[in-house]
Amino acid sequence: MKKLIVLLLITTIVQSLTNGQSIIHTRDLFTSDNFQSSSGYLTINQDVRIDTLVSRHIEANRLAGGLDGFRIQVFRKGGQTAREEAEKVMAKVVLEFPEIKAYRDFEPPNIWVVRLGDFRTKIEATKTHTTIRKAFPDSYILRQRVNYTEIIF
Repeated sequence: MKKLIVLLLITTIVQSLTNGQSIIHTRDLFTSDNFQSSSGYLTINQDVRIDTLVSRHIEANRLAGGLDGFRIQVFRKGGQTAREEAEKVMAKVVLEFPEIKAYRDFEPPNIWVVRLGDFRTKIEATKTHTTIRKAFPDSYILRQRVNYTEIIF
């Protein structure tokens, strides 16, 4: 009887831990829909456990609210008028760079910041920063947790 209860308990725990987790197969990441060239073949020979590791990595990034990346900070100020100034900077950013996602955040005790982009690498951020620097000469690149964005080949 005790063995049955322990077995049921273990089964329930394992099932609750794996509930909602789906395995992402590496072969699904390299579908022909993602590539413009339809010639050639891709054969992946790998251990099945690699799919498990890839799935765990993707799930960990999803639960953490993004991944480590870079943003461009164009405004940072504290004080009584900082919020209004941050809103003005946001409006300027949206008008001049509509293709780049902008974020206005509050940092205690009383600092407002405006940051741009969700860049995975510093190279991506630097390319965009050369354009943004013309409008915001005091801007700079900083490492931050960024939102996950799809890579389009």
